[in-house]
Amino acid sequence: MSAVLIGSVLVVVSTVMAGTFIVAYHRYSNGLWRRDPIGRHVMAFVTADFLVFALAAVRFIAGASLDVGWFAWLRVVVFLAIPWTIGWRLLILWRLHRTSGRSGHG
Repeated sequence: MSAVLIGSVLVVVSTVMAGTFIVAYHRYSNGLWRRDPIGRHVMAFVTADFLVFALAAVRFIAGASLDVGWFAWLRVVVFLAIPWTIGWRLLILWRLHRTSGRSGHG
């Protein structure tokens, strides 16, 4: 089995797992994740992962024929979700650090 095929299978598996997490997290929390800032962040981060993995899976299946204007712009929009959610995570970290009064030593 080639590395490309293994990588493609792992992308599809990751897509399914991220999608399953989104549904399960919403279901098992009864939607209460929306009321908590960390819950919203977890949902946003896994949704961003799902979108990137799903886009990669579609590209693997469809091939290079998708590398046209509309798909390239969809890719830009989807990939923006990653730095946005990482930035959100950094903001959460900064706020926690600031409110805890810690200096970062020890």
